[in-house]
Order: sequence, then C-alpha cells, then structure tokens
Amino acid sequence: MRKILFIYTDKFKIHDIAWAFLELNYEMKFFDREFFTYQKEQTENAELLRKELKENAYWFVLSYNFVLPISEICTELEIPYVCWTFDSPTLPLHTEQIKSPYNFAYIFDSEEYNLLKNNLNPPHIYYMPLAANASKLGGTIIEDADIERFSSDVSFVGNLYNYDEYYEIEKINTLPNAIRDYINYLFDYYTGRWNSESIYDCFNDEICEHFNHFLPEGYRNKYLIPDNYYYAMILISRRIANRDRMFMLEHLSHCFDVTLYGPKQELPFYIRQRGEVRYNEEFAKVANLSKINLHVTIPRIATGISQRCFDVMGSCGFLMANYRADMVRHFEPDRDFVMYTSIEELEDKIRYYLQHDDERMQIARNGYQNVLENHTIIHRAKEMIQNLEKAGFPL
Repeated sequence: MRKILFIYTDKFKIHDIAWAFLELNYEMKFFDREFFTYQKEQTENAELLRKELKENAYWFVLSYNFVLPISEICTELEIPYVCWTFDSPTLPLHTEQIKSPYNFAYIFDSEEYNLLKNNLNPPHIYYMPLAANASKLGGTIIEDADIERFSSDVSFVGNLYNYDEYYEIEKINTLPNAIRDYINYLFDYYTGRWNSESIYDCFNDEICEHFNHFLPEGYRNKYLIPDNYYYAMILISRRIANRDRMFMLEHLSHCFDVTLYGPKQELPFYIRQRGEVRYNEEFAKVANLSKINLHVTIPRIATGISQRCFDVMGSCGFLMANYRADMVRHFEPDRDFVMYTSIEELEDKIRYYLQHDDERMQIARNGYQNVLENHTIIHRAKEMIQNLEKAGFPL
C-alpha cells in the first residue's frame, strides 16, 4: 500500500490532519526534516525529500501551509501535494507554482480563496475551514491540580505581538511623512474595531505606488497578490493585533478577573499571567475550565476562523469571539458562540454570561455539538480523499 508522507512546516508542530489519516487507517510516514513556508531555498531538505519520494511509493505529500520547494519537487515527480493553510494570506500560494496540477491547496479563509480563484484560477484549490481534533480534545483528562491551575472567569491564550515588521521600516525612515502619518492614523482607527471592516481596504493604488517606490527592495511585493493585500499584511496587521489585544485586556482588567496565557511580560495594567501553555497537552484544559474564552482575530485573517476557535468549542468551552464572516457562516452567534464587535459590547456580554451559568454552558454544549457533527479533522480528511479521487489520484 502506498503511504502518505507528512511534513512539518515552520515551528507550529501541528499534526492534527496527519492524525486524521492515521485514524482512518491510512499508512503515514513523518518526514524527519522541517520545511519553512517563506524560505525559497531549502536545498539540503529538498534533496532529502526528492530522494525519499524517488525511493518510496507515496500516494501524496501532506503539510500545513504551502511550501514552494515541496510543491516543485512533487510536480517534478508527479506526486500530489496536499496542503492546508494555517496562515492567511499565505503568500507563496500567490505564485505561478500554485497552478501545478499536482497541488491540492485548501484555504481556510474564504476571502483569500476567492482572491486566488479569481486572480490565478489554480486547477485544484478549495475553501476548507480549519477543524478540531475531536479524538485528542475529547481524550483530555482533567485532574484536581488542573482545576486549581487552569480555572478562571475570563481567559485569553495568545501572543501579544510586541514586535512587527513596521518597526524596522520606521527605523529606515524612507516613507514620506504623509504616508507615515496615515499609517499611524490606521493604527488608531482599527484598534478595537471588530466589525466587518477589513484592513485590506485601506491602501489605494496611489499609496501602494509610494510603497513600491520608497520601501527598500526587501519589503516590496514580489508575489502575485494585489499590493493593497500585501502591504496591509506586512505593514499594519501585527501592530493592530498588538494594540487590539492590549486595548482589550486593559479595559477588561478594570472590570473582571482576567487570565493571560502567553509569554510573561511587564504590562501597564494588572491581569493574572500564568505563562505559556503546551498547546497540544494543556489548551483543552484551559478552554474547558475557563468560564469565558476570549478570542480576537489577527487582522491579516480577513474572513477565516482561527484554529483556536475550533479548539475551544471542541473542548466544550464557551467561546466569545470577534466578528468574522466565515465564523457566522458556519456557527450561529448566541447559540454556538457569542460574538462581539466593540469593547462596550464585549464588556456587557462578559458581565451577562458570568451571571447566567446555565445559558453559558448551553452555548458551550451547542458549539461542541456543531463541531462534532460538521468540523472535525476526520470530516476534512475525507473531503481531501474525495477530491484526490475525483482528480484521478486514487489510492
């Protein structure tokens, strides 16, 4: 029987989709080298992969995100490459290489999917939301020590994004003053604005031409993605994410008992900091033992549902998340999760649901049931298999 070769990418160490194929009784091998999404030259790893694929019979190669060297080797050897994005936008998708008939690319953000479909129209590209590893999350054992350590009223698990690319550009100081003033205005404008407005609407063609002219070569757009997407992603997304999270946590710290799980740091306000959690082993405990699990999407994700949302609901945790179009497409607000669009709405809803345990727990159960019925990694793996077979690549 031909096997599936799974390749770890970047430093995520995510393997849930590989777990799904194992659970479905497919034979899997894990490649012993890690590839990186944004490294075009990975010569040693590429040669080892080419050798592995030549010497062994594989049905397809599988990874998260899209890695150009993996795709190029699979195209050369005529082996399907199945990838599932975890970041959005995933810039290497926006190249001519995505048009290879051996790529099967699954995009978790519907806006990026539509952008790729309209601009490049690859033969095998699919919109596919992320999903929960129900077997892993459902097997979580909560002990007395976990109840003591992870119980909280309101918790947030995540990075505060204290550093971004724009810090380096500020140091270089090549942009005209008017453009820098406009960018600073955008930081203020988008902070705490959690409705349907997108950062990808804020740079017009004239401003993008300034970026193409004044930014150093290494910061200019070399991908087949519109300039307004590229520059919003690299110039303002992470700074807004930092400001969003600081703004949210500071406001909530005055009203509620808030716990932050992430790298410990000095903050200008008090919240309980419990350090980083081991995501695969401890996140489900945090999600289940927090009365309210907060989520705020990094602005670069235009419409998609972050992995953390699935993992909270898949742990039967109560999720409170900001608006994203794909979220309301697949889950019903106030039934499966609770949505907010402003800090005032967030505060009001936290206060309400901390006082209404039965309603809060029912919403957590509804979200959990929706995930089990529609959004597990088994659902996604089966869809990938069907698409391979339809395209003429059966086992």
